[in-house]
Amino acid sequence: MYNFIKYSFIGKHWRGDYSLPFSYWLISLFTNITVIITSVLIVGYIEAQPSFNPYILALCNLLLFSTLLSLTLWHLVGTWRSATFYSLKPENKKSYWGGITKFFLAFSALKSAIVIFTYGSTVIVLMQIAFGNDANIPNYRITITEAGTELKIEGGLKYGIVKDVETLLKSAPDVKTVNLESVGGRIGVAEDLYELLIRNNLNTVTNDFCLSACTIVFAAGNERWLGVGARLGFHAAKFETMNENETRWQKININNKIAAKNGTSKNFLNKGDNTPNKDIWYPTRSELFAEKYLTSFAPKANSSISLIEQNLNQTAQEIKKTTPIKLNDNITLTDVKVYKTKLVYFYDITDKLNEVFKIKSIQSDQIKEVTSSVCNIDSMKNDMMLGITYGYYYKESTSQMKSLYFEVKNCNL
Repeated sequence: MYNFIKYSFIGKHWRGDYSLPFSYWLISLFTNITVIITSVLIVGYIEAQPSFNPYILALCNLLLFSTLLSLTLWHLVGTWRSATFYSLKPENKKSYWGGITKFFLAFSALKSAIVIFTYGSTVIVLMQIAFGNDANIPNYRITITEAGTELKIEGGLKYGIVKDVETLLKSAPDVKTVNLESVGGRIGVAEDLYELLIRNNLNTVTNDFCLSACTIVFAAGNERWLGVGARLGFHAAKFETMNENETRWQKININNKIAAKNGTSKNFLNKGDNTPNKDIWYPTRSELFAEKYLTSFAPKANSSISLIEQNLNQTAQEIKKTTPIKLNDNITLTDVKVYKTKLVYFYDITDKLNEVFKIKSIQSDQIKEVTSSVCNIDSMKNDMMLGITYGYYYKESTSQMKSLYFEVKNCNL
């Protein structure tokens, strides 16, 4: 085996046995063609994979790196030796081609070293992603919530989460919504999760924050909701050893899918991708709704409604601390109750007002007056846009019989 290698084409060039023109020109051409062919085959194989697989990605790039490194060393060392032998020949003592060749080889070696070092750093990161649990991405946690109707994802989007989500979905057939609370993670993982949610016709919601690659997963929802106080954050893609211009291509395919599925404009998606990775762009709810990143201005997920109910209960408790509140000679606020996303005020009215409220025109005037008052309060107006309803229940103070009840759901008077 040793002799075969020693006297083979590979061995002869390594020792510098070939002529300088052959080594410098033809071996160089052979090396470049081999690297190109190997690159095309490996990249083609990686792109043919149906899903993100860090093991294949790491090992294929390790193979390509090893090929590049070994061929570069083989070419440079063999050609350098050939140049040395060329200069030692008596007939070439007055020729400078050996020295000129070495000068260009040194320059080529410097350029190759930069490429190899940069690519080697990338391969190391890929190996860490595959075999080191992708330590730069936070661990994730997946739970079934809201009586089995929602699946909540917390943490980073890293390899393994797609399989775990798929397994949980099979065990929880009543899940209709995926609740996202994530700082993001790998784009390849986000794309796979995007496809999984679409296949299962699931809704998406975030009640806190969904950033970076998480926004890709969010876009998969059949219905897409943003909880009260929640935010979606967009910025440019990033990879540890690349700058933002080198990684921007990674989102072209998924952006096209999102635009085609939801009708979100390319300008909106590009604005997110052009936001520096160190920053985050938080579009307003109105912007997200206008761009069809949200399907409803008000969140309708069970988890969102539960949070609204909690907040309304806190509001009700604060109001109750000061009740009863006498508003005028005929009306006294006596209680406040919460029914999911509905906050109902209870008023005791005098017999005199009870008689007046029996008149339809007076009831209409009261409804208009209260509605106008509510719609002049920005916080209450905003609450109604988020799905909160304000109810007004008037009861006769002596008999406690209902005199009038109405709800204010919007300000479209």
